[in-house]
Amino acid sequence: MIHNLNHLELRTGFTQYDLVGMAALLKLCPNLETKMLDYLFKIEEDETLSEGLSSKPVELSMPSLKQVSVTSYTGTEDEVNFMKILSTQGVALEKIILVRGHVGAKSRVQMVLYRNAY
Repeated sequence: MIHNLNHLELRTGFTQYDLVGMAALLKLCPNLETKMLDYLFKIEEDETLSEGLSSKPVELSMPSLKQVSVTSYTGTEDEVNFMKILSTQGVALEKIILVRGHVGAKSRVQMVLYRNAY
């Protein structure tokens, strides 16, 4: 267990493969309060999960979590599914910050979702 960790920054994707690893890590961090996710653009496909793991729902255990920030948010299906997991599992969040990725010289747009808004 990593009891002293209260802020975590991860560079990861949001596929089922990524979420299984994220769930395993979060179970070791019961006092995590903030999590920043920087999307990892992958060149290769994920390895195939076993049927037992790929059919099992991902449970994100984060009892102390107050804030999640996602940088370079583009609204992909995997990102939207991750946001649904956060809201449907009743994760104890105060807010989610989505920083929209940008194309070219356009500026980044930040969206903040507060607990009573989702």
